[in-house]
Amino acid sequence: MLNDQKSRDGLGQDLFPLTAVEQRKYDFRLVGTELYRDRSAYRVAFQPKPHVRDSEDEASWKGEALIDAAEYQPVRLETSLAGKIPALVKVLLGTDIKGLGFSVTYRKFADGVWFPVSYGGEFEVRGLFFYKRKISVSMRNSDFRKTDVNSTVVYATDVH
Repeated sequence: MLNDQKSRDGLGQDLFPLTAVEQRKYDFRLVGTELYRDRSAYRVAFQPKPHVRDSEDEASWKGEALIDAAEYQPVRLETSLAGKIPALVKVLLGTDIKGLGFSVTYRKFADGVWFPVSYGGEFEVRGLFFYKRKISVSMRNSDFRKTDVNSTVVYATDVH
């Protein structure tokens, strides 16, 4: 999920359905428009396509995304697990996952440069009747600065 070497921002490519490959697995619906941090944004709901669910390349998440209306960049995403643990597994094995989901917030730092500034989630795991844990993840990226670099290439001349 984290430190995905193939992703642009280190977050797992399948954690949020915004890559071209992941988008094919989901149905999207425009919920409306709103103002978010003084910018107009589209609120878009997503869920796995029914025919993709049970396949080997399954879509796992449902949720909502706020997309910047001017630049079409995500500014906030919230997901939750789309599927449910089967009742038979819960009853016979005493195993369940509750509240599994994540959220990430992006911020614009320069023209065309958006970067995740916060990431988090909290969920509860119960396994084999006796193991129970609440797990929280919270990360914040800060202290970003735009830097301008000017460089000059000077060639040495032969001195004879």
